Amino acid sequence: GMPFMAPPPGLPPGALPNLMEPPSLPGLSLAPMEAAAAAMAAAGGPVEEEHVLLEKFPPYSRVLLCDLMKNFELNGQFGVVVPQSVSQWPEVPGCLKVRLSAGQEIAVKPSNMRLVT
Repeated sequence: GMPFMAPPPGLPPGALPNLMEPPSLPGLSLAPMEAAAAAMAAAGGPVEEEHVLLEKFPPYSRVLLCDLMKNFELNGQFGVVVPQSVSQWPEVPGCLKVRLSAGQEIAVKPSNMRLVT
């Protein structure tokens, strides 16, 4: 016969506890973020890698600047990653905002900074 585990087809809804659906918690839904991440991953290419790189540096983490060509005098300086929402300047795609100890704010590519732990 049928294995005892499987409910018979056509079981009325609510006869079994619905364990698949998490309780709805307002304000904690991650679905849009995950959907966006999935869409980015589906697109593939450098965008996904850049996204991963940017994720490595959470807001207000301390970083050390390195390998800068244009502002090479800043190499070896420490800064703090500033979220774009509180940045003084418009967003620079693919860059993170870093506020230096002098208070200067610059846009730096993730490849030009190391996380200081």
